[in-house]
Amino acid sequence: MKIIFVTSFILFIQSISGIANAQKTCNEKDVFEIDKIKQVIETSLINAKEIKVKLETKEYLQAFYVDDKLVKISVSADDPFLSAELFFKDGFIRHISADELIKEVFYRRTLYFKNDNLICFQDFQGKDIKDSREYQIAEEKWLKKVEKYLQAIQ
Repeated sequence: MKIIFVTSFILFIQSISGIANAQKTCNEKDVFEIDKIKQVIETSLINAKEIKVKLETKEYLQAFYVDDKLVKISVSADDPFLSAELFFKDGFIRHISADELIKEVFYRRTLYFKNDNLICFQDFQGKDIKDSREYQIAEEKWLKKVEKYLQAIQ
């Protein structure tokens, strides 16, 4: 009886760890909806109010507001190189396009968010980055950056 219980417990733990390490795949419907949100925001920028902020980290922010609601933050930095656009709707981060220089290699990444959770992570060719560890690192990194940028523009 104990052997069955122990074996069942081990199989249960393995199945949980398998789920945690499962490859990520983007939901095309969610990506399409977020791309539409981004397109609407870009069109609305003609009526946007803009503020500029320079951070101690030498990142330059441009925040765009439409109807007194934050819709976009553009970020640029020279050392290390970073160029990013962050799009917001209803107070949530929805889309990030980022060009970064990491270890002397340029990377273009696109991140899609729903309720402040990363739901899709793509490389410069629009291919899904499926490694769950990379997902976790990207989500944590960018949510920290978003928080820092939001505090800076307040």
